[in-house]
Amino acid sequence: AKTQSKFFDWYEQTNYEHFDWNGWNLPMSGKAKEDCGQWAWRGCLDHKLHSDGKIRAQTYQLCCFTAQCPKCAGRWAKRSTARILDRLNASKKNQKYLKHIVVSPPRWLWHKPIEELRKEARKMAKRAGIKGGLDIVHPFREQDKKWYLSPHFHYLAFGWVSSTDEIFQKNGWLVKNIGIRENPIGTVMYLLSHAGIKKG
Repeated sequence: AKTQSKFFDWYEQTNYEHFDWNGWNLPMSGKAKEDCGQWAWRGCLDHKLHSDGKIRAQTYQLCCFTAQCPKCAGRWAKRSTARILDRLNASKKNQKYLKHIVVSPPRWLWHKPIEELRKEARKMAKRAGIKGGLDIVHPFREQDKKWYLSPHFHYLAFGWVSSTDEIFQKNGWLVKNIGIRENPIGTVMYLLSHAGIKKG
């Protein structure tokens, strides 16, 4: 619950409604459906079939679980984080050594589509010693509460990071090792809070 509230707290401190670049935007930048966040109930009214003679019912909140929805993006992030960690745990590698790494292309490549840059970023990450994990696309950065185009890629990955100076000198790509993550849940939620979102 604390991590989910941080997702919304972070959003409240910035302003990127309807931010868009070549179809890429940020979480909460769309419109909510009419019933998102409303309460409903489900259950069984056939009380005669129940041993205590009472109906069975429970309330629940309607949610579209989409990243663009201002009301449901927090629950999208929570669900996505759980799925991400399930996949990372399935690797059977020691989670104690899960690292946060940022891979940024040189400015002269920013005109390329994000999808192409992502493929190149994976190659650079592999050269730097990353041996599998997760990558999250961030097409934008924020400074003084203003967003600007600056594509880069965040990794939660395994491996021993090296040769970063050589990669920079040879290819212009910057590979930065942020370090081992003691709280991968918080890291993933934070990265999803301003990850790149594109329809489809």
